Amino acid sequence: SVGGVWSVCAPDMGTNAVLDRFAQITPKVLIGCDGVTYGGKDHPRTDVLAQLRDALPSVTHTLLCRVLGSGDTLAGAADWDTIVARNDAAVAAFEPLWLPFDHPLWIVYSSGTTGMPKQRVGWDDYKTDYEEYSDHYGPDFFPKGNWLMVGPTGPRRLRLAVEHLANYRGDSCYFVDLDPRFVKRLIGTGEMAMARKYQEHVIDQAATILRHRKITNMFTTPRLLENLAERMSLVKAGLKGVFVGGTTMTPQYVRFVVEEVLENKINFAPTYGNTLMGLAISKKLTKADNYSLTYYAPQPRAVLRIVNPDQPDKVMPYGEYGRVELTTMTREFFLTVLVKKGTR
Repeated sequence: SVGGVWSVCAPDMGTNAVLDRFAQITPKVLIGCDGVTYGGKDHPRTDVLAQLRDALPSVTHTLLCRVLGSGDTLAGAADWDTIVARNDAAVAAFEPLWLPFDHPLWIVYSSGTTGMPKQRVGWDDYKTDYEEYSDHYGPDFFPKGNWLMVGPTGPRRLRLAVEHLANYRGDSCYFVDLDPRFVKRLIGTGEMAMARKYQEHVIDQAATILRHRKITNMFTTPRLLENLAERMSLVKAGLKGVFVGGTTMTPQYVRFVVEEVLENKINFAPTYGNTLMGLAISKKLTKADNYSLTYYAPQPRAVLRIVNPDQPDKVMPYGEYGRVELTTMTREFFLTVLVKKGTR
């Protein structure tokens, strides 16, 4: 492969979602396809690729992959098939630098639901977080077997992390992708019917995999877990452990999930995490907790404080509300004193 740093983002929400991310890394080469096939229809995308290229002045080369084979062209773009079909002395003499499969440097992004997506580079940080998570819950909480991830993959480290979690435990992982920013946009513009259709589309895929593959453990969001349980008994589907993240859960909602959705027969492990902090593991639920969740930041790699919104250098007293201040320092990444939006 070409020596360099790679990043990926699907333009499902339009060019802005891609530009918010790619404009931060000043890419030199832009690779895109001429379109996609969805719902039995072809959707040309060369115009989208042209818009992206025009809005990224750092791009010097564009490669067009012909997925549809429609014959659409993009002025100034090289044809992928032509490039890979090249066979001359220079190609024959080329010898790549062979590296292990787990070597790549990744650029991953936050979801961008509350502002501009944040980026971070990483090699092994996510592996450290999720290996600690696996060790915390042990071999019996998530029994050996295939995993299913129903959540955002895209340019986020979450997909890498959940797959590594499964592999670390000696298992394989299936994926159903979704785009939470697209759902938020639909809701924000009042397109509730379309948001429900998108949700049903995601649930349809997850239900199909659960029916036709032996899935033992699953990662998803609480809301999708609840909707999936309306389609089928997750206990009868063979699930033994569920790992969720992505939203605030009250004790009442946690009890509903444990007793109604999971029928008191599937292990339940809520978490909180984000791209910049990493994974905050929750204390194992017991009856004495009254279904109240307690999360622990991945210290010492990430440290959280509650600070005065007007004086961020002042820490709030215990029990008082304020804004969350995050500092992350690992062997790979240093983020100092980021005061997050909203109060906690």
